[in-house]
Amino acid sequence: MSDQQLKKVYESASYKALRKLQMPPVLGAREPIDEVLSEDPELEGLNTSKLVFIDISQRVPLKKRTIVVREPNGTLRKASWEERDVTLQKYFPQSGRKIGLPRMFQQDNLECMLDDGKHEYILNRACSQFEIDDPEYIRVTQRTYEHIHSNGKFEDLRSTRHFGPMIFYFTYYKKIDKLLVAFLEEESLEDSVDLVKLYHIVHPSCKSAEKVASMPDPTPLEIIGAFAEMDATQKSLVQQAIQTYEKECDSTDSTQLRR
Repeated sequence: MSDQQLKKVYESASYKALRKLQMPPVLGAREPIDEVLSEDPELEGLNTSKLVFIDISQRVPLKKRTIVVREPNGTLRKASWEERDVTLQKYFPQSGRKIGLPRMFQQDNLECMLDDGKHEYILNRACSQFEIDDPEYIRVTQRTYEHIHSNGKFEDLRSTRHFGPMIFYFTYYKKIDKLLVAFLEEESLEDSVDLVKLYHIVHPSCKSAEKVASMPDPTPLEIIGAFAEMDATQKSLVQQAIQTYEKECDSTDSTQLRR
């Protein structure tokens, strides 16, 4: 293999890796589509079932494709999101996506998979099956994050593209205490303070953000300590983790001095 061929292979592999590691955006649930285009009572009774019409022109983004439905009573309306998903998958099938809700995402089956620790697999399949603003996608991902939070399985998503969205979810809903403790137990001060700083960005009016803003040059432990004192929902747990971290640092420093 020549240097030029090796370079092309490397660039191709890097591009594929970036696509696989790209974090899914965090969006709110999409608004329902409920728009009537016309009422045509003279067409009532001509058909006993709905007729779906789709624009199959090339180079039109899927989100912007016009899809309308003619009801048996003559009403012409825009297709609902569910109707759009089914129609688009039939005409423009996407790999890994099935028509209808796969059984693995039904609540009972989902809980069984979560208990088996298949968090990353569930999230990867959710990215393939749903649009990221689909209420079903939001339900599945948030339930997965909650299961991880309840069981302290944060490492299951470490080094995956889902770690960032999970952290944002915990931050937005003010549930970072357990994750912060996990970072401190790993002696990862940088991750710990970054988590608190993100909390302050998302919740700029919280008490600890205001206190840190008033400090001239706060240290990482002072920033974390301010959060523990003023905004932590499990104050004693976070403060104990800070104390343990400080003791471990003192012990390490003492050992290095003796050497």
